[in-house]
Amino acid sequence: MHPAAVAANRVLLGALVATNFLGQNTPAIAATEFDYVEMWAQDVGAMVGYDAGAGAAAAELMPFGVPPLDLAGLAGQVAAQVSTAATAATGAVSPALQGALAGVPGW
Repeated sequence: MHPAAVAANRVLLGALVATNFLGQNTPAIAATEFDYVEMWAQDVGAMVGYDAGAGAAAAELMPFGVPPLDLAGLAGQVAAQVSTAATAATGAVSPALQGALAGVPGW
């Protein structure tokens, strides 16, 4: 159902309820509520069809598998990162250490 049709139905229901003096709008209120129930039934039918189609599409997908573990490659990556981190740390410490030692007499 189009959202505008649902909104129009709900606005009509509100107007009928607001002007329902002595039950004069009761049949119209019941008819409006029945129309709303039919809208829900149409939406449920559409969603059941969508769910069936989505389920069928999902059933055709291949399940995820566990990727193979390459320990040699992993060890190489770790070694490269440790080497890079050590080089960066040494490069940052050396100037700071030289600056600190420059103030010490005898160095």
